Amino acid sequence: MDLEQLLALQELDTRLAQLGHRLTHDPALANLAAAQAAVADVERRELELFGERDVVRQELKRLEDEASLTEEKIAKVNDTLYGGVVTAHKELESLQHELAMLKERLGGFEDLELEQMELAEPLEARATALAAEKTAAIANVGDAEMGVTAMQAEVGAELDTVTSAREAQAATLPESLLAQYDKLRTALGGQGAARLAPGGRCEGCHLTLPRAEYDAIKHEPPDAVHLCPECGRILVR
Repeated sequence: MDLEQLLALQELDTRLAQLGHRLTHDPALANLAAAQAAVADVERRELELFGERDVVRQELKRLEDEASLTEEKIAKVNDTLYGGVVTAHKELESLQHELAMLKERLGGFEDLELEQMELAEPLEARATALAAEKTAAIANVGDAEMGVTAMQAEVGAELDTVTSAREAQAATLPESLLAQYDKLRTALGGQGAARLAPGGRCEGCHLTLPRAEYDAIKHEPPDAVHLCPECGRILVR
């Protein structure tokens, strides 16, 4: 039994873990999240702006309706005043006074309408700018989604390759050793075997074994299984 085959298996398992981590932590995912957040931010600002704009529009509509009603009243008073029906001096004076008040009121409404239009103009400009910003942000989301799709396809292809290689490599090992290794790998954060470097240093936990223990291991058969006394991983000379 060649324990080097166990280290080869460990390398494949490490790569599988790295690929799995990349599927959930690749920068492409962060780019997509940032792009989606940018769209959400534009939409939030749009809602705020639309609220402001609706208030202005509603007030402008109210003023226009009031102005329209006032114009209708002015037309009626004009018809009465100059229609020849009313001839009494006092009634004519009253109508003239009413007409003047209505025209003054109409002028007030028109002034207020202009104020609302002046308020609406920058809001409309901001809405146009936000619409352009939103279009660009949505396009960025599309680009980011394609980046994620490409990353997932790349990782998926390598996962298939490495998984197949892992299955073939695992088949070269005794079932008992493989079971022991898998149990340790699950318990020890993905690494069940480690190189025992010259000098007796475990490359899994970086502990240097006592000299006597290291010397004893060196004199054991190459296929003898030893565990690191510190981390418990299978040591491969």
